[in-house]
Amino acid sequence: MTDYDGSDASSCHGSDSGYDDSGLQCSCGLPAKLRMSQTARNPFRLFYDCPRRYDQCGFFRWCDEPSLTGDRHADELNLIRHECTRLQRRYLKAQQDHENDREKWEMEKEELMSTLYKVQAELDEYIQRVKLAAESDLMPPVEPMWSSGKHETDDGEGAIEIHAI
Repeated sequence: MTDYDGSDASSCHGSDSGYDDSGLQCSCGLPAKLRMSQTARNPFRLFYDCPRRYDQCGFFRWCDEPSLTGDRHADELNLIRHECTRLQRRYLKAQQDHENDREKWEMEKEELMSTLYKVQAELDEYIQRVKLAAESDLMPPVEPMWSSGKHETDDGEGAIEIHAI
C-alpha cells in the first residue's frame, strides 16, 4: 500500500485493534498503537504512539520513517533524507495540482472570451441595425428622447412629452 505522498506504508498495517506486529513499544513498555493523523499538515499519515488514552508517556513515531539503527549520526541522516524525500514528493504534487488548476483556468478563460466575443458581435449587429433604421428615408425624423420638454396642456398644466423609437 502507498501512503498519500508515495511512501510505502504496508509495514504499518496490522489488526483492526490498532496494534501490529512491529514490535515497537512506547516508553511505558506497552505495545505502541497504530493511528492515523487527521491534521491538515499530515492528512491520513500513519503513526505510532502510546496506547493509553490518558496520561500518555509521550512516545511518538511516524510509521513511514526509517527504522532507527542505534547509531545517532546515521539515524539523524536517515530521518533528514527521508523528510527531504517526503517534502519533495509533496512539492511535486503541489506543483502538479497548480499546473492542473492553471490548465482548467485557461480553458474557462477561453470559454468566457468566446462568449464575450459572441455577445460583442450581437451588440455591434444591433447597433448597426438601429443606425440603419435611423438613417432610412422611410423613418420619420425623431427627436432624441432626452430632448423632451414641457408643453402646456388644455387645462394649463405642464405635461412631459415622451418620444418612443
